[in-house]
Amino acid sequence: MRKLLLALLIVAPSIFQANNLRDDAVMTVRMNNKRAFDKIEAIYQERQDSALYEAVIEVIKKYETIHGPEHYPYIAYGHMLLPEDSLLTLPVTEQQADSILRVDLNKKMSYFEGDFKTRLLLGTLSYNVGQYRLICPKDGSPSSNVARLLMGGKKDLAKIKKEYTSWRKWNGKVIKSIERRRVEEFDLIFPQA
Repeated sequence: MRKLLLALLIVAPSIFQANNLRDDAVMTVRMNNKRAFDKIEAIYQERQDSALYEAVIEVIKKYETIHGPEHYPYIAYGHMLLPEDSLLTLPVTEQQADSILRVDLNKKMSYFEGDFKTRLLLGTLSYNVGQYRLICPKDGSPSSNVARLLMGGKKDLAKIKKEYTSWRKWNGKVIKSIERRRVEEFDLIFPQA
């Protein structure tokens, strides 16, 4: 698909010339090829990012499962009820739970800086542990080793994976299912590690 789009961008100026358009229009198209190609690349990347985002959503669903009334104040896939959620009717449907999960994950991702994968990984972790365990609430600077390593620019994926998967405890005890979840999340987002 990318080759086809690139071919169209290369051929586009000759199509304009064949139609006897003014020379300045042809020149504009040639100059815009780079911008058009960049836009196409961005769309292609968005689609790849979108597929990765969807895969992460499925991993979160797998480990969170839908919370019922016995999990109050948690509903859907681990969403904690807030005062502004007063309009929600309980129990939530699976479709509502999916929507709530997406809104929550997007909000968590917005707390972090960096490329899409960095924000997705930190957003996924903060969905489970809270963003203020990873960043400073006052200025958003990294306050955890995993956030410092990811948001620091140069990425040593082996170190990051070790730090990321260390977030596997509950009440001070290592929980194997949380450990599996962390490994699955990390390997999904950074498969080359």
